[in-house]
Amino acid sequence: MTTLADIGEDQFIKQFIQPIAAPLNDDCAWQQSDLRLISCDAFIERVHFTQDMPADWVGQKIVRATISDIIASGGIPRAILFTASMPAHTPVDWLETMLVGVHEACVRFEVQLIGGDTTASKEDLMFSVTALGSSTLGRPITRAGARVGDRVLVSGVLGESAIGLQESLKGSRNEIAAKHFLRPLPIGLVSDTAFLEQVHAMMDLSDGLVRDVLRMSRASGVGFHIDLDKVPIPEDGDRETAWIGGEDYELLMCVPSDRVASLVASAKILGITLTHIGEVTKEQDVIYRINGHPYRFSKPVWDHF
Repeated sequence: MTTLADIGEDQFIKQFIQPIAAPLNDDCAWQQSDLRLISCDAFIERVHFTQDMPADWVGQKIVRATISDIIASGGIPRAILFTASMPAHTPVDWLETMLVGVHEACVRFEVQLIGGDTTASKEDLMFSVTALGSSTLGRPITRAGARVGDRVLVSGVLGESAIGLQESLKGSRNEIAAKHFLRPLPIGLVSDTAFLEQVHAMMDLSDGLVRDVLRMSRASGVGFHIDLDKVPIPEDGDRETAWIGGEDYELLMCVPSDRVASLVASAKILGITLTHIGEVTKEQDVIYRINGHPYRFSKPVWDHF
């Protein structure tokens, strides 16, 4: 088994990173474009992934998860910076396959790898990705713009990622497990200027619906009533896992009440499903309901720590 210690940093970059990146002759990347949206994410071994998981799927996930924040701001991801901290004993084969996944995600979403860094780690792998994007509207859509009376929409199906993670931890590499790593990302919406102009607030669901609705409520200074029985979840999935589990990377948005039908129809044309799941209220409380009655969760809400 060949490890990083056997080939060294320069050979690793030359052999595995340069073939999938822009020219990397300098320590500073340069882009002739208007990249105003910036986001970064970190991925830690034994926290966000393990080496027992399919390496190419891990590479796909770390790119998709990072550029999701650009999309959720109403932007188009254009480039990424990729940093890897790696123990010397890391198998090169695993890293090479992981970078295949990084490259596949970049090709799928037309994102260019323009630079980054490599460094040693004492124990676990750590990857950090910084995404750069351009704003479709010339301004970002933030989570702070929700208005009283807005309707709350969510894209896609929630909970597939959490179910896929559990399947992957069993060693599976089937279609269910893939849904944790290969999130589709509703990127088609952010190239539609007319659609985005109607959106008051938007964010991606990275830490679960319940946690992220609360964040949007606090940022906007408004309340939310969320009808959990309207939230689209997998037919055979645990409903609380779907509501609380993270890493869906679907869009949560607030739009004017008289625009719901037209926006849902516009998204459908792009192959994206939007579902109306609640409304924005004046009182700064978040109330979750089933059949109109308040619901109390039996599982703890996701938190990083």
